[in-house]
Amino acid sequence: MGEDCIKRSHQDRMQNEARLMRLQNKGLKMDSQAKFQGMKHIKEIQYIQAAVASSRKRKLTRMVPLADERKVEKKAKRDMKRNDAWEIKQVEALGKQVPAPRELIKMSLKEQQE
Repeated sequence: MGEDCIKRSHQDRMQNEARLMRLQNKGLKMDSQAKFQGMKHIKEIQYIQAAVASSRKRKLTRMVPLADERKVEKKAKRDMKRNDAWEIKQVEALGKQVPAPRELIKMSLKEQQE
């Protein structure tokens, strides 16, 4: 956390130097620097800066994290494969000829189209 503060102060100092570099008069430089430092302590400006910083952040509208949704989808897919394998084993146990997986897919597609 301290490193963030140090990094931020360095960035502020670099911005100030870039802005003040163009001024040749030392008095104007000091006045300008004092003005910008004073603006940091004005409450209205602090509120505006906070509003701008929060509006830039990405808004998350998900109630359930995406990782959890994906876990549920993967589990459903695994369960479906397990059920298919179980059904094939049941058919084999009855002694019927089991169609190839490609044929099973074709049959399921035909059923869906009907």
